[in-house]
Amino acid sequence: LCEGGDLYNLLRITKNNRFSEEVSKFYMACVVLGLEAMQSRELVYRDLKPENIMLSRNGYVKVADFGLAKWLEAASQTRTGALLGTPSFMAPEQAGSNWPLGSAADIWALGVVLYVCLVGKPPFHGPTDLATAKMVCEAEPAPMPDTVPLALQHICMRCLRKNPAERFASARELAEELERWQRGEQVQT
Repeated sequence: LCEGGDLYNLLRITKNNRFSEEVSKFYMACVVLGLEAMQSRELVYRDLKPENIMLSRNGYVKVADFGLAKWLEAASQTRTGALLGTPSFMAPEQAGSNWPLGSAADIWALGVVLYVCLVGKPPFHGPTDLATAKMVCEAEPAPMPDTVPLALQHICMRCLRKNPAERFASARELAEELERWQRGEQVQT
């Protein structure tokens, strides 16, 4: 249905498996709009990753696969002991930490997607899903290369803070920060 495939496959065919800052910002801005619409309806997506970001032939970006999406109220009650989602893109609260699961988990996933777009690989990836989930909960993200502008690194790392309260409060706030960076204004860290 989306002739352009997904963001994951597009990344695989680019030089060094990553995009320029401008291309990354474009894709992030589109995804942020979709996430903002979900947050306004009190939904948490819980499985945002490049494979679920679809591209149409005419340039539209769409978020697909809502299989793990939940109403915020129901999502905070989900505790089965099983990992639900893709460990490299899970927030600490989704991977097993003690924070309640909410929309901040999707902000984390946006940060991981941005990191992947800029670096070519996720900040956390262990030999097994369980090892990756443990890294998400306990380790700090791998530093980004110096080729990524410092302001964009700050935006990405703010999304990847362990404490959900320290991340952007909403997709709209993240979008505004990306717009400030695009205009060459100082970003808030």
